Amino acid sequence: MAAAMKGPELPRYFFRQALEITWLAIVFLIPLFFNPESNQVFVLNKAALLQFLVITMLAFWVADWLSTRTGSEKFSWHDISASPLHLTILIFGVIAVAATIMSIMPGISFWGSYYRKAGLLNLLCWIVFFLILAQGIKSRTQLFRIIYALLSSSAIVSILGILQYFFPEFFSVLFNWPYNGRVFSTVGNPLFLSSFLSMVIPFSLAMIIYGWSQRKQGYSIKLLVGLLVLLVLQFCCLWLAQYSVTVLLYVISSVLFLLFWGIVKRRKLLLGLGAGALMALMIVAGVLLVPLLLPASNNENIGNGQNVSAEPATSEGIGLQSLGWRVQYWRSTVELLRHTPEVPFSNDKLHCLRKLIGYGPETFIVTFQQVFPEKLKSDYTYRSLLVDRPHNDYLYLAASVGLLGLMSFLAVLGVFFYLCYRYLRKARDDIDKLLLVAMVAAVVQYMADIFFNLSTISPELVFWLTLALMPVIGGFASDGSKFSSKTGQETSNDISRAKLISACICGIALIIVGLGIAARPFAADIYYERGQRLQGQLNVEAVDAYETATQIDPAEANYWHALGAYADYLAGGIKEERLRSQVLEMALSAYGGALDSRPYVAYEYYSMADVLTYWAWAGYTEKWAEATVLYEKAARLFPGNAVILDKWSLALILKGDIDEAAVRLDQALSADPLWTQTYYLSGLLRDQEGNKDDAGFKMTHPIKENPANLEYFIDFCFDLSAYSMVRPMNEALNEYLDEAPDDWAAQAMLGITDLFTGNVEQSIQELNGAVASAPDGDVYSLLQAILRLSKVNPSFKAQLSGVADSWRDKTEKNPDRDLLLPLIDQLTDAAR
Repeated sequence: MAAAMKGPELPRYFFRQALEITWLAIVFLIPLFFNPESNQVFVLNKAALLQFLVITMLAFWVADWLSTRTGSEKFSWHDISASPLHLTILIFGVIAVAATIMSIMPGISFWGSYYRKAGLLNLLCWIVFFLILAQGIKSRTQLFRIIYALLSSSAIVSILGILQYFFPEFFSVLFNWPYNGRVFSTVGNPLFLSSFLSMVIPFSLAMIIYGWSQRKQGYSIKLLVGLLVLLVLQFCCLWLAQYSVTVLLYVISSVLFLLFWGIVKRRKLLLGLGAGALMALMIVAGVLLVPLLLPASNNENIGNGQNVSAEPATSEGIGLQSLGWRVQYWRSTVELLRHTPEVPFSNDKLHCLRKLIGYGPETFIVTFQQVFPEKLKSDYTYRSLLVDRPHNDYLYLAASVGLLGLMSFLAVLGVFFYLCYRYLRKARDDIDKLLLVAMVAAVVQYMADIFFNLSTISPELVFWLTLALMPVIGGFASDGSKFSSKTGQETSNDISRAKLISACICGIALIIVGLGIAARPFAADIYYERGQRLQGQLNVEAVDAYETATQIDPAEANYWHALGAYADYLAGGIKEERLRSQVLEMALSAYGGALDSRPYVAYEYYSMADVLTYWAWAGYTEKWAEATVLYEKAARLFPGNAVILDKWSLALILKGDIDEAAVRLDQALSADPLWTQTYYLSGLLRDQEGNKDDAGFKMTHPIKENPANLEYFIDFCFDLSAYSMVRPMNEALNEYLDEAPDDWAAQAMLGITDLFTGNVEQSIQELNGAVASAPDGDVYSLLQAILRLSKVNPSFKAQLSGVADSWRDKTEKNPDRDLLLPLIDQLTDAAR
């Protein structure tokens, strides 16, 4: 066809072909793309590719539009304004734009956060993708091409997921991402993979049924067999991504497809199977969810010493370890929506409107600090520092773009289902009916998934593709004559050279803009990953890598924070005062860059305060005042966070303000009574007050409650070693052991402090005694702690072999021997 064209018609043909190739590339590549050289291997890079390809698609569309004489053949505002689906999507987009403009953090709201990349820019890309696709597909040939592109992509995703199950080590290296027993393929997360596959499966079913019905009319039998194989691969990969009854969530689309197709075709067997399966799913969901959603009547103290509500305990009992935590997140988010607290220091002049407009996309990380669930603090105290989603996208939308944004999104869904119903009544061809049923099943699956999880790029691709195909299939169903069976090339008058040049210039300019937008985070994250690797090797060149990342993408707080943290770490090993001050100044400046990007995140405030505390402790006492101000701001941004209060109290102990330190520790204990490091710090405070006996009791209490808390004690000793404060704890534990010589927990803790004070032989002796006297049920946690110590001290590691071998007799008689003996093997191997 291209050869038959001449003159100005050829560029227009090129633009339209390039436009279709680009949207096919989006559908095929987004689920598959990843970058193992990046720190965020999957989401960040998929977002960058999406942005580049959508802007490229827009470039070809603009060039094509400019190359026509009036543009009326390619774009009609009347068609858009007359379409309720277009209108509701545009309204949703306008509300998101307004929420971003009025956001408490407009930069992050536009570009998106580091971990999710779900800002306004991505939403605008999806809307542009929808608009161009809905207008650009003019034939069933094009429709089939895009569906087969989606199915082909899911086939590769499924095959790689299955191979990952059988060859996990190879794929861990390939992806540069840890494997935890549930496949995630190229999508990056088992839940995201499950959502993507479960939304694609209805299209596989639709094409299989259509192929079977057309087998006598020349439909390719090989293609039909290939589709059947694809369906098996999809279900196998979906199964391997699950860990419990969660698989029930991801068969909703298949069940609904059978049910709706039975209704459409009036097939009693399909209708009965679909209805029965749906009823079974609803009963199971009710049994699982109702006990979790009802308010808990009381709290339970479970075996690991953590005080949690009945919801997490119940969810663990049915194999859904995280469902109870999600319910707690949902309740706190509802509280956030009810009260819409004003973010401290924001001077929010629009606070009264936050229920309607939200705080801005990607700002949940800020607002959730004010309402973090009390019942999860003990277990989530570290993780509570950076929670960026409530694991329910409806609640997330209400918090980020307000009730107006949520209602506009629900309106999009409502219009979509209305149009499906309308077009199903008009459709004459089975393929149109099948695709409409598949689209309904896919969107319902998406709606169910985002009730429990966050929305991510690969499932969003299927969602927005489905929305875009609705007007196309509606056109076939309503008036098939307006579409040709071929790709459809409009004829038009010759275009002037000036129009052709302007079209090319605009298209190239947009592609360059897209390349610039996508290349920046893509390149910066490669340098960030390089810095992480060098830091793991304790290589000072990591500083250069982090600095390069901040130069490429200066708006990303994570890069600044990493630079600040590593510079702070390096400063602790520098003896020369002037050089140490320079490195601390670098750390402070880098943390300031992170704070500029995330001005209302408590994490950034107390990280800067920690640097100032060390600086003040090193002799620059004028830094105490600034550190105190930053700790206070962090505590106001995240009230009741024991980590912040503990750090503040440690700074006060170092300063010598024991009374004020005691006040902060009391606040920490009141806010989070089971956060273990508060007890360790209380022991240090008692020691500084001269009460060494009570100090030992305070420090050993968490270990007796739960021996796994030895891990937190090691963390605590790492923190104290920077201030040469481990020795006072060592002395307090020695005095306590004189009074309680049979206390294995105190002996284990003494062995840890001995190691941090440089007494390796004494450390091994104390830990050997602790292993000998520890109860059977506590030995596993103790050995895990010793294994961790062996990895951070080469001298300790070298001297451990003979002692570790002697522990085999004790572990052989332990009921948990199957868990303990592999640890003994690791300890003896590490010692060699």
